[in-house]
Amino acid sequence: MSRCQDAPVIQLLLPVAIVAVIVIAVKNRNAASPSYGVNGSTAADGNGRSPLQDKLDDWVAAELMEADQADAVLAYEIERAPANLSRVPLAAEAVGYIGSGLVLASVALLIGNRWEDMSTLGRITSLAVPTVVAAIAGWWTGRSDEPALERLGSVLWFLAVAGVAGLAAEVWVDAVHDSDPPDHHAALFIGSIALVAAASAWGMRRNELQQLAMFGAAITTSLGVIDTIAGGQDREMSALAAGLTLLILGAVWLTASLTGRLPPALLANLSGSALILLGAQIVRFDDDHAGLWLGLVASIILMAVGVSRSELEILVVGTAGLFQWTPQIALFYLEDTLGAEATLFVIGVLLIVLAGLLTRLYPLVKARHGDQDNEIEMSQRAEPQPGVR
Repeated sequence: MSRCQDAPVIQLLLPVAIVAVIVIAVKNRNAASPSYGVNGSTAADGNGRSPLQDKLDDWVAAELMEADQADAVLAYEIERAPANLSRVPLAAEAVGYIGSGLVLASVALLIGNRWEDMSTLGRITSLAVPTVVAAIAGWWTGRSDEPALERLGSVLWFLAVAGVAGLAAEVWVDAVHDSDPPDHHAALFIGSIALVAAASAWGMRRNELQQLAMFGAAITTSLGVIDTIAGGQDREMSALAAGLTLLILGAVWLTASLTGRLPPALLANLSGSALILLGAQIVRFDDDHAGLWLGLVASIILMAVGVSRSELEILVVGTAGLFQWTPQIALFYLEDTLGAEATLFVIGVLLIVLAGLLTRLYPLVKARHGDQDNEIEMSQRAEPQPGVR
């Protein structure tokens, strides 16, 4: 990609990144907020009472429980309530992210409009300064006990990793190769540097955004390795090689998540499973037979893993893959033999059978998943609480 195309691409991707950041921040904010509202500072009404207190009073008045039981329940919930609930309103936090996004957009436009006139040192400086500022600000805000500032720190580190990738690209193109880079090796250079930065950030702050940055850097680095090998043999990276690389990376990513080495597990399970199916789909661009059967087998394995480990998200991805690959296989192998009408009939019967199977399978896995959650909750309750005799 030439330098004249860089600025429009940045301008296109920046709003998408801002929206993604806001969605993740809102999701994390909602997940961190207790539903019962025992903390008066976050969920109390004008009289300083929480919804839980009002509910307990109603139950006592209805003679569903004794007053001392209500007091015990309230004391127990207060003891278990998070101590670091956010003091920043959700609306204010969202508006803050939007405002920050607009500031970033204006800076990106300012730099993009002057990019062609800048020297190599000027370009590197224009990328390095905001990257360093984002990294330092992310470290400082992430140390706060205020959840909103913790989330801001994660966002800043996510942007810092993106800045490191952009800085590596600029160094590769202009500083190392004087604006004439080779066709290969760039992805490996940029991805490996970004991967080091992302892995370092995830090691210090193991949350969704840092894991997402590491996931993207790992994909770029893996494809860069294959591209470098292909470049050494004077040929382009094939779809078969790229697809198998992503499939293997997805399997490694999912395995690391299932063994507890890649928290948060939910995002890692989803991203690893989806990458496996994406790899199989890319393989099909080179080899229909291999791609189709890889996708089907991968989907079945994902479903089996989801059932055996009671991981609903893996089961959902495997199910989606099964519904994706079954019609493709039927069309590919049966259309010329049976004709379009008969093939569609066979596909419909297969989907009905799959739907019936899943109707019986999902409640079983969901029940097992709920039993595991209950066991974890009971074990946590059995542990002695600080300050409680």
